[in-house]
Amino acid sequence: MTNLCFFIILLKHMKNNIKKATIKDVADDAGVSISTVSRVLSDPDFGSIETRDSITKAIKHLNYIRLRRRGMYTPMKLLDNRMLKKSNDMHNIVLFAPEPLVKKIETAPWIYRDVVPALQRYTRTNGLHLILASYSLDDHQPAAFNTKHISGVLWMATDNQNGDLLMKVASEVPTVVLNNDTLWPPQTCVMANNRMILFKGLDHLKKLGHQRIAYFDVAKRPKEKGHSRERLEAYREATELLNLDTNHNLCILEQFGIDEHPQAIARAMDSIAAMSSPPTAVITPLTYAIQFLRETRKRAISVPSDLSIVAIDNAEAAEHVDPALTVVDCVFGKCAEVAIELVLNKNISHNNQAITVLLEPNLIIRESTAPPSPIFKV
Repeated sequence: MTNLCFFIILLKHMKNNIKKATIKDVADDAGVSISTVSRVLSDPDFGSIETRDSITKAIKHLNYIRLRRRGMYTPMKLLDNRMLKKSNDMHNIVLFAPEPLVKKIETAPWIYRDVVPALQRYTRTNGLHLILASYSLDDHQPAAFNTKHISGVLWMATDNQNGDLLMKVASEVPTVVLNNDTLWPPQTCVMANNRMILFKGLDHLKKLGHQRIAYFDVAKRPKEKGHSRERLEAYREATELLNLDTNHNLCILEQFGIDEHPQAIARAMDSIAAMSSPPTAVITPLTYAIQFLRETRKRAISVPSDLSIVAIDNAEAAEHVDPALTVVDCVFGKCAEVAIELVLNKNISHNNQAITVLLEPNLIIRESTAPPSPIFKV
């Protein structure tokens, strides 16, 4: 009996000490890259059937268990006056976001992926208290909170902004708008430098030898303001200043809904295929860049040998697609930190003239860009 107990304990000990398979082990066993394994795990339709089968066999062979990534942030509670009173000893920073965005915060990639985690890290590190509050796009009543308990407000803007409510809040407490300087009346704002984003991406491609560089984005109304409009103007300006091909056909704008970009990008690739001199590279927002990779794979176009791709914005997904995407990082996390510093700065007041702080983007070179091939046919 004693020997049996000892044997059971020994088996448990051996089991606990067996080295668990990693994603690198799966990649080596399947003969693919780590990014390809990660992408297949996230997207069952990614890659060829052979690639998916080899990864599936490797997972079964190694008994690989994928651990769920632990988030680096915790959900924030909605604004409550009692919460403010209990935290009088701390600086309270309120993040105001439109109600529709707050309700879908877990699927809103920009605010949830970059701004919110950065705000939470920065406030915790500096002894601040971050609270999330929402506002209705149709509500013109002043915000229902006691401003004496608040050090500053960060305002997440939308295209159909409630200007009356913003003006009311800004008149009572220092307010900084995140990533939008088109609001009226003007407010102090921190945002990505859209002009430099396009210049950095295009300059990188030019140095690799590209001359015909396409730009793809959603089409906006002629007088509509916003990031898409600024980036379009910056693309046209940069192609001229950098002596690149300025053929208007290289600027591809499509009208499509939020879930229709695969079809729009397929049409864009059809347009490229119809050109007598097709582009050797394309620059586009990250979501569309990932779809471009899928579309090129369907058409047996090699990236970057046949077509280089630069994505605007950075996220974990950019590293895990195959090939990994070269990106111009808009540094939205830094945007959040600078905004807090502005609202806490004693020299910044809501009575002062509004200023716009533009943050310099970072170019991150990965595998999706290379010198153009001598002969390219879509």
